[in-house]
Amino acid sequence: MTTTTIRQLQRDEIPEITRLLTSYAFRSTPSLPERATWQQEMAYLDEATHFAVFADKQPVASAASSPIIQNIRGQFYPGGGLWAVTTHPAGRRKGYARAMLTALLARLHEDGCAISVLYPFRESFYTRLGYTAFQQPKVVRFSPVGLQPLLKKELDGMWNW
Repeated sequence: MTTTTIRQLQRDEIPEITRLLTSYAFRSTPSLPERATWQQEMAYLDEATHFAVFADKQPVASAASSPIIQNIRGQFYPGGGLWAVTTHPAGRRKGYARAMLTALLARLHEDGCAISVLYPFRESFYTRLGYTAFQQPKVVRFSPVGLQPLLKKELDGMWNW
């Protein structure tokens, strides 16, 4: 039986665990950066919150959140920007990512974050966690030639330029 734990990573664990999982997910194979290079690249992430799932003490999934301030209809709200959501192939389709994100979102809620945002790789997965996609703008292109007769018309009203 597999023993599974989900927890926030301690500062000294972050470089090694995230180096292994995010290198697999976001870099070309078999690229695994040197530890010193990775720590230098990730130094700006000190304020991020990192969570991981461990199966039999081996990391199988990780995610992070950085603090953000979001302006919603003129009101500013604290939030978390989720990023680097990764699952090792050995941990896929076992519910690890969902459980880890649920724990991370609960932590954000405890910290008073009203919202969270992310740019998903697969929207359908995050929709099941309650996320919704922004409406995509609709663009219409047409030839203005058909509007030319309007230039000759006297129209009532005022210009609001």
